[in-house]
Amino acid sequence: MKNLCLLFSCFILFYLFSCKPNLVGLGEKTYSPQLDKIMVEQLGINDSVNIVPPQSFMVQRNLVNNGNADVNASYVIRDRIQPMVFQAIVGNYGFDTIPNTTIYEETINGPQLASSAQDSISFGPIGPLGCGMYKETITIDTLNTVDESNEFDNQSVHYFFVPSTQNFSVTKNEILTGVPHDSGKIVTTVFTVTAGPTFSVEYAHFTYVSTEGSKAVTFPAPPVNIPAGTSLDISMEIEVIEHKFTSGFESSIYGKITTISEDGCIIKHEGAKVFVEHSN
Repeated sequence: MKNLCLLFSCFILFYLFSCKPNLVGLGEKTYSPQLDKIMVEQLGINDSVNIVPPQSFMVQRNLVNNGNADVNASYVIRDRIQPMVFQAIVGNYGFDTIPNTTIYEETINGPQLASSAQDSISFGPIGPLGCGMYKETITIDTLNTVDESNEFDNQSVHYFFVPSTQNFSVTKNEILTGVPHDSGKIVTTVFTVTAGPTFSVEYAHFTYVSTEGSKAVTFPAPPVNIPAGTSLDISMEIEVIEHKFTSGFESSIYGKITTISEDGCIIKHEGAKVFVEHSN
């Protein structure tokens, strides 16, 4: 009889513990409208990333009560969005949130759900947002008012990206792709950077790689701001150093310009390679 009572007591405790609701997100979040969806491996994300327009969008998520009791109490669901930045540190690189920064937060009352029932929740409209990567966290029952069988599955994290609308053009005119070794200083390439009608572009940087001592510069030299609605011609001038043939190396010089949109979200490179004739 004692063992039977003990077994009965354990059954009652198990029944009371298991007869609880459990609220959890079901499936993936959906964004409307959505421009695209990509997979970002590593880089601090390692997940799918939705591409959304900068103007405005909605977020929808399905919610299910997979517990053994109904949800009759009121509770709160929160959507929080944090901007992310790309960080490059020695030995590590990727996206990370900006500490203590939230650019969007919305709370709604959660639906009352019977056991095994589901419903959809939505947030928004969200935006306009600046270009960049964002981390979105939806938390169910933020105030912990519902006694659930599992209190550790109420949060879901996802990432979305807002592309820049500040597209611009960079073209090149390769005047010369090869020069004699005794050319001295000579312009070989002209890059043309055209800013957008409503935003500027920064000619930010120039680099070159030379296999046998030749040098390169641009006119004008960076940095240069290219105002909205204008273009800038950038001449690459190389200074050829006369040299003898070096076995195993291709005699050439490669120059590359770096340009950045005003909002900092689009970076474009353009480069040109010039071969230098050997002196035997």
